[in-house]
Amino acid sequence: MKRNLILNSIVLFVTSFLLVLVVLAWYVSNSTVRATGIIVKTSGDDYTLKLQRGTYTYDLDNDRSSYNSGWYWEWEDTDAMTFSDIQPGDAFYFRIVMESTASHEFSVDFGAIVSSLIEDTLYGYNSSLLVEYTKSSDTKKQEGKEYYFPTFTLDSVIQGYPVKPFTYYEKKLDDNDKEYYELTEDETFATGKSYYKARFTLEEFPDFKKNAYYEKGEASTDVNAIGYKIVGTQYSFLYPLFSDNTVKITDDKTLYSYDSEAKTVSLVDYKIEDVFKVYDIGIKEVGKSDLYHDNFYKNDLLYEYNYTKLTNESTLSNDKIYYVKNLDSEYVKVVNPVEANKLTYYERGSKILDSHNEPITRYNNDFLKEASYTFDTENNVEGITYYYFALEFNDEASIENIYGTLSSNCYLYQKLRIGELKVNKIGEE
Repeated sequence: MKRNLILNSIVLFVTSFLLVLVVLAWYVSNSTVRATGIIVKTSGDDYTLKLQRGTYTYDLDNDRSSYNSGWYWEWEDTDAMTFSDIQPGDAFYFRIVMESTASHEFSVDFGAIVSSLIEDTLYGYNSSLLVEYTKSSDTKKQEGKEYYFPTFTLDSVIQGYPVKPFTYYEKKLDDNDKEYYELTEDETFATGKSYYKARFTLEEFPDFKKNAYYEKGEASTDVNAIGYKIVGTQYSFLYPLFSDNTVKITDDKTLYSYDSEAKTVSLVDYKIEDVFKVYDIGIKEVGKSDLYHDNFYKNDLLYEYNYTKLTNESTLSNDKIYYVKNLDSEYVKVVNPVEANKLTYYERGSKILDSHNEPITRYNNDFLKEASYTFDTENNVEGITYYYFALEFNDEASIENIYGTLSSNCYLYQKLRIGELKVNKIGEE
């Protein structure tokens, strides 16, 4: 089941009083690194180092195109690791270029890690439609009052999941054993109970003899919702604010807090730094190829995947990515594939899972705040050692149960800055 609600526009009709829920896209492109001075190291007269960021590039006309069907790595010097405009599953590749005249062992750790909301994205505002509708006791139309005709629909819910506020009603019996519906007070879906979503339509000429009608509750005058600005003072709803000015995802975990004086939205418990992973790709030697200067050129995959072999009769599509096997039996991407019967093509499928139903990774990995690795310069060639690692916005770890829906939306609108890459020579004081 694909659980991410990551679309250019997600529109979910809830009820007439809850507005239309529109979740903007995860961001389209990866940000450019900007900060300076990221590497923190112990002093050393016999080595120098720098950080480079890699891009897996396609260019059939480049002089490196003789391998991997035109795919190759490009590396550029950088002084920062700052990420925004990213989606779950995105990975970013780096290498430390170590020039050393001696054999040393080095530790690699990460520090000054900060998660924050992207500026001017989320706002607190007043949604007059976040109200409760209650069954009217009137038997005829009262002057100056509005009456709403309800439509209740039985919804399929998962027991134990959180109840989205202002969304679900329960069927009740009045003193005359007649059915009516009332907004549930349950915080999670209870076993053996039925829950209904509602739509209320203003009725100009109510007929109390035939139908039951509902009255709209009093609209709040305070900020009661979090959303993003569409234009001017218009906002699109994301979450209701609780009475303590927070957006709670569970009883004990909070997504956002709202400062009513400063009028700002802040992160609380769900921070992107907690779902970022580091992959220890390791040392790659210099001199493997005159074109590549290292042997990290096979592909850009962090996981093992299933591949499906296409038949000779398969029709190739220009909007799909295909793979072929190279001489090392690695699957590599193909751009502008020729006819299906000229080469053996494969399509990449799902991640391969282990016995614990977890994806099998190609490299050792840890979550960012626990990641710590080592490398040495013992077998360096020409005095240069390349140490490779990748940072990933981990898809599986980002999935949260948000009011009964599994998604990654807790990490929308966030950016991550890793302020320090700590490279220390082991054994130095």
